[in-house]
Amino acid sequence: MTKQTKIIFLIVLVVVAIAVNWQQFQNKTRPSIAPQGPAMTATVSDFSGSMDETAVLQKTAIPLKCINDASALPLGDRVCYSNISSYAGISAIRVAFFFKDGHLANFKIDVPGPLHSEMAKQLTKQLGPPTGAQNTPVKGVRLIGWKLEHGSVMYNRDPDQGDWNTIHWLSESESERLGGVFISPKEQR
Repeated sequence: MTKQTKIIFLIVLVVVAIAVNWQQFQNKTRPSIAPQGPAMTATVSDFSGSMDETAVLQKTAIPLKCINDASALPLGDRVCYSNISSYAGISAIRVAFFFKDGHLANFKIDVPGPLHSEMAKQLTKQLGPPTGAQNTPVKGVRLIGWKLEHGSVMYNRDPDQGDWNTIHWLSESESERLGGVFISPKEQR
C-alpha cells in the first residue's frame, strides 16, 4: 500500500468510527444536551401557583429529585428536577420546579439550542399567538410570552447562543412579586 492509500484508509476508518460512536460521544462530552429520562406529557397550562409538591409530582408523573436549595432563592427555596427526553413532542433536556412556601412559584424546561424554532412553533400551537414580546434585548435576550389562566410563560424570542433555550413558567403571585411581566392578558391585546 502506498503512503497516500494508507492516509485515505486511516481517514475513512476515523470517519466510520466517529459515525458509529457519535451518540455515545455526545452523551459523554455534552451530557446536558443528550436527551435522557421520560417524556413530559403535562403542559404548561396544567400548572398553577396553588399546587404543592405532591400535586406537581402527580401531574408530571415524572420521577423528580427534590431538595431544599437556598441557592435557588430567587426562584424558590425548594427545587424538584429531572432530566427529560421531550416536552410537547419536542426533544428537551430537563425540567426543574421551584417552590416557595410550599407552593409552585416557577418552573423551567430546557430545550436543545438547535430545536429553538421548532419549540417556538409548538408553544404557539399549544398556547396561541404570544400575548407579548420584547423588541429590545435585555442582557442580549428578547423574550416572547403568553398570559395563561394560572400564570405566565416566557421563551427566548431568538435562539440562545448556548446549548439550550428555556421555557419559563411563573405563577401569578410570582409575577406580582416581580412587579408584573411584560405579558398582557389575551383579552387586553
